[in-house]
Amino acid sequence: MKLKTAIYYASMFLGLDEVSELIESGEVGDEEQEKEKAILLRCANLVVSEIASDWIPLKTRESITVTGGEIEYTELKERVVDVYCIEDKVGNKIAFRELYDRIILENGEYVIEYSHLPSEMEMEDDLPFKKNSPSERVIAYGVACEYSIISGAAEEASVFEQRFTDGLNCATRVKKEQKIKRRRWA
Repeated sequence: MKLKTAIYYASMFLGLDEVSELIESGEVGDEEQEKEKAILLRCANLVVSEIASDWIPLKTRESITVTGGEIEYTELKERVVDVYCIEDKVGNKIAFRELYDRIILENGEYVIEYSHLPSEMEMEDDLPFKKNSPSERVIAYGVACEYSIISGAAEEASVFEQRFTDGLNCATRVKKEQKIKRRRWA
């Protein structure tokens, strides 16, 4: 799934016909149209970051070496949202203390599992979500909501926000196997 598709849908929802044609064709428009595309791309990055931080975490595991009794978040490969666990090389969970900019724990080599924000995306990039992935249409509702807020269209923004949250609720809902009770014959 491409970010470009979500931005295309959002431009259609917002009635930006010339911009949606440019996105679909891949052509370069005039200065105003390119400005609109850039705003939509910024809104899309905001929405993808919101989904990753609040709805569908992007988890990763990374090997780290701690010296000095702490490791700063900036030393990790990704931008940290939540730390889930830290394990030693054997697999035992290690106690740690989180501060706003670093983690305090004993010196040694560990494996850290944490959720992170996605890096800044471009129009042609793939969406970072794999499991319980929201559709491009759901992301487009979020983009349209952000764009409407920026444009001062509060009523439209509330409609798009409702559709966005409904779509995310459906995407993140745990789907259980349904079983029918066995019947008895007389």
